[in-house]
Formats: sequence, C-alpha cells, structure tokens
Amino acid sequence: MRLVQNAEILKYSLLLGAITALYNILTNLHPYLIISATIAAVLIGGYIGAVISKNKQLLAENKARQAEIQENLDQLKQYQEDLNAIFYNHSSWIWSIDVEDQMMKVSTGIERMLGYDAEEFEKDYEFWMKKTYPADMELVNKHYQRLLNGTHSEAQWRIYHKDGTIIWIKVMGHPIKNENGKVVRLLGVANDLTKAIEMEKQLQQVSLTDSLTGLPNRLSFNKRMEEWLKAQTDKDNMAILYVNIDRLKVINDMLGFKAGDLVLQIIAHRLQDILRPSDYIARYGGDEFIIALPYTEKTNVKTFVHNMMAQLALPFELENQEIDVTVSAGIVLFPEHGTTLNSLMSKAGVALHQAKQRGKNTVRFYELEDEALVKRKLYIELALKRAIDADEFELYYQPKIDLSTKEVEGVEALLRWEHPALGFVSPAEFIPIAEESGQMLAIGKWVVQEAVSQAGKWEEEGKPIKVAINVSNLQFEDPDFLNHLRYTLEQHGLSPHLLGVELTESMLQNIHTISPVLFELRQMGIHTYVDDFGTGYSSLSMLKTLPIDFIKIDKSFIDEITDHSGYSTLVKTIIDMGKSLGFGLVAEGIETQRQADFLLKNGCTLGQGYVFAKPMSVQSFEEFYKSKELLM
Repeated sequence: MRLVQNAEILKYSLLLGAITALYNILTNLHPYLIISATIAAVLIGGYIGAVISKNKQLLAENKARQAEIQENLDQLKQYQEDLNAIFYNHSSWIWSIDVEDQMMKVSTGIERMLGYDAEEFEKDYEFWMKKTYPADMELVNKHYQRLLNGTHSEAQWRIYHKDGTIIWIKVMGHPIKNENGKVVRLLGVANDLTKAIEMEKQLQQVSLTDSLTGLPNRLSFNKRMEEWLKAQTDKDNMAILYVNIDRLKVINDMLGFKAGDLVLQIIAHRLQDILRPSDYIARYGGDEFIIALPYTEKTNVKTFVHNMMAQLALPFELENQEIDVTVSAGIVLFPEHGTTLNSLMSKAGVALHQAKQRGKNTVRFYELEDEALVKRKLYIELALKRAIDADEFELYYQPKIDLSTKEVEGVEALLRWEHPALGFVSPAEFIPIAEESGQMLAIGKWVVQEAVSQAGKWEEEGKPIKVAINVSNLQFEDPDFLNHLRYTLEQHGLSPHLLGVELTESMLQNIHTISPVLFELRQMGIHTYVDDFGTGYSSLSMLKTLPIDFIKIDKSFIDEITDHSGYSTLVKTIIDMGKSLGFGLVAEGIETQRQADFLLKNGCTLGQGYVFAKPMSVQSFEEFYKSKELLM
C-alpha cells in the first residue's frame, strides 16, 4: 500500500511540475521564476497525489469491510437456520424461560415426547409443573431453585404424557445472567429416558432371575437376605432350607439334559405351590434351591418340611416314563446358628452334607460339631494366619498330558500345607476354614505369586510350561484380583498365555459377577478353565455366552466310562458338544489306560490323572518333565 501511495504522489508531482514549467517557458518568464513555480507545482502535485491515493485506499477498505459484513451476515443467517432446524426438528425438548417476564418457549420436540402442542406450554408458564408426577414435585422444585440461584442443574423425574401414561425425562438446565450477575433466562434440554429406564429394570430383573425356572437366583437371594438381616430385630426368627435334588446327574445321563431341565422346573413349581407370601425361594445352583422361612415356632418349620417332602415325593412323568425324584435338605436357624449370611449358608451346607451322608431323601437340622472337631477347626484357623510367613505352604504340580503324544501340555498348580504339628493338612479341610475366617484372599494372592514366579523361571530357562491356578469365588469378587494378576505377571516377566485360571462350575451361577472378570482375563491373554464340569449345571450351551477356553470333565464321569454305558454316552455327548461350541476339553482323574484310549478315540485329547502322574513338588515335576523330553 505504501508503494502505491508513493507512486501516486510521484505521478502527480511530475505531471503538475512539467505542465507548470512548460507554461512558464512559453510565456517567456524569467528562469528564476520558472524554477520557483515549478518547485511549487511539484509540491502541490505531490499533495494532490497523496490525497487521491488516500481516497482510493479508503474506498478499497470500505469495500472490503462491506464484503466482510455481508459474509458475517450470511454466516449468522446460516447459524440461525441451523439453530431453527435443531430447535424445531430435534427429538429432544429444548426450552427457554424468561425469568422476569415468566415466558416459556419450547421446541416442537415436546410434541413428539409428550403429545402436547408447544403452544399449550408457551401460553401457560406453569403448564409443565402441572403435568409433573406429584411425588416428584419436591425434586423438580429443588432443580428449579438451583437454576434460579445461578447454578447449572441436572435432574430426572416423571411427567404425564397427554395420553395419560407416565414418561421419565432427564432435564439439563443452565442459567443466563445479565451484566449485574442477575439470572434473567434459563436455557436447557429435556430427553425421554423412559425406554432406557425400562431397559435397565428389565436387565436388573434378568440379572436377578434364573432363566430356567423363573425363580430368583443366588444373587437375588443373597441381596434379599442381606437386607433382611440388616432390618431384623430380636424377635425375628428365620429358617433357611438348603435343598438339593438327589441324583439329578443320573437323570441327565439316562434321559438327557432336557429331561434334567424339566425336573428342575417341576420341582421349582411344586416348591412355589407350598410357600406362604412371607417365604422366599431361589435357585441357588445347578441342582440346588434355597428357601427362607420366617417363623414364630419351630413347629412351623417342621410342618413346612413335612409338606415339602410329601409334595416332592409325588412321581414325575418324563418321556412317557414315571420316575421318582427325591431331595435332601439342610436347615439352619437364625439367630440360633448364626447372624451373618456367610455363617448361615456355611452351616446350611454342613447340614445338607450330613443329610446326604445319611442316604439322601433326608432333611437334617444343623447340629453343633463335637468339641474335638471345634477345637481342631479353631487350631487350624489360628495356624493358617501364620502359615504364609512361616513358609509352610507349597505348590505341587500335576501334569496335563496330550493323550496322543504323551507330551506335557501344561500343569495344574495345587496348594499343599504341611504344618509342623499336624503334618499334611488336606485342602478339603483347611480351604473352607480359610474362606470362613477371611484368610482365603491372602492365601490366593500367595498362590498367584508363587505360580507365576515358577512359570517365569521355566520360561526364562527356555522351557515355557503353561501353569493353571485354582481361583475361589472370593478372589473373583475381590476388586483387586485383576490388578494383582497384572502386577505379578509384569513383576516376573511371564507371558500371559502361559497362565491359566481354573474356576469351579458352581461359580458360574453368579454369571453377572464373574462375566466381566472372565472377559478381562481373555483380554489379558490368560486362559480360563471350568473345573469339575458336569457336577452342577444341566446345560453346556449356556457356557458359550462366556469367554471360557477349556472345560474339564469331572472325574466322577471318567471313573465309569469303560464300565457303564450311560456314562460313556454322556462323556461322548459332552465331548461332541464341547468341540462344536469351540471349547478345549481336559479329562480329569484318568486312572487307567483304557480310560485314556476311550477319551482319545472320542475326541478328547488332553487329560490328567494318576495313570500319568500324581501332583508333584517342583523338583519331582522337573525330573518328570526332563524324562519326557529324553523320551522325545
């Protein structure tokens, strides 16, 4: 711009100077005067050039400014059109309230959401208040007051649709203040939450309901009982019946899983028929039901038990066959036998076990253990508290064998405890005590640390061996379980695919709790196994919904496969279904070569059992592994 201005000045200076000089020469003016006049003309010409240049610059800037203004106007118009499109076409209810004039403006989304015309809201400032569900008015008033106080607010409440139905809405509002900080307008948006809330209720209902029988599930029962125990008074009494179907597995073996499912449904219906309104029943496991009975006299409980056994003794008709199904039950009383859910359920399990030992088809009340057993249990509980620090625990390793090549495909880590005075204590004895006394989490972490450390050493030595650890339900429910696994893997540098986690089949009943953990384990690259498969659930296909890698066929099936046609057919079915659903299969408790040959012939290629090797110490297993390598 400066160059243009200088050019204009030079142009007019030279032009006016030249004209003046020529004119004065032609008029025979004195040379001195000619020079003076010419200089003056040049100066005047420069001034004229500067003025003309400045005018041109101002004209150009004005034109550019007008173009910019027009562009901004066009943009504002587009924004306004976009806002109008949103305001009048969005499915949400967009609203604006003028606080001083008490005027409300709403978008047409209100018509789609609530059925009312926008005009009905705008002509009556309190129309939306009048349509609010009465029980939610206090919540709405608090929300509105927060806005008037100059604070952003969100709330959800119910409001009546024009057709009389109740709609859930979520409302977000924001206050607009003037230059003095006074709230003059409220702006916001409301969305229809009805479907989302209904879906949430349905999901919650599903999570608390057993899909086969329609009864509440274990999670629902535990939740209900915890609430009851918190609200109980000194006068409240409760009996808990832990009911188990005798020999459901035999029905599954002989008649198939569908027949087993039908038995569960029939028993569920029969139990419901004899319940009072105050009683509560749930399906607690694969072949287990749990019943809570508030009572005033113990005779009420005995009467119920008598009616229950009589009702369930009636024969069943399955596939044109009349069969008898019996149940066993353990009964525990609150507060006589315990005041917490864990203690009550533990003792109910003991009572059920005692009933089973007496020949099944029996009901047994929990009885206090004799003094010697109580003392031993207490001694073990106290000894467990120092077992880790005293280095009394050890992991034994039982190989998993490829049935075709006889190669070691991995190991299962098994916890062993040698006490200085008691000697070797069976896991079947000390693990339940550890769980009851709250020590299982610490022991479980020790097992993870020890197994991962050993697997890491083997991998570092160039012989990567897959190690599977057994995990309890308490560990799966521990919020720190996954973090501890990650930390331990990183600490010992173990590849995640060399670690496996084995959980019992009964743990799968609480599917909504364990499912997220199982998916996270798969993301981490850790393999998962369902141990003791076949001892509880009557349906294998339900496992397909979970990220399970391997199914371990329970030893009780393997024991009979070469001597009992029913069990051999059942194992074949499990293998075929497992393979078709994409699961790996491991047979537990193989004790003869005939069993191994049968399994391999029918498609199960992995197994473990005494025919190959018993659980061994690290040193013994390494010698065993080395001998296998030499044979190869």
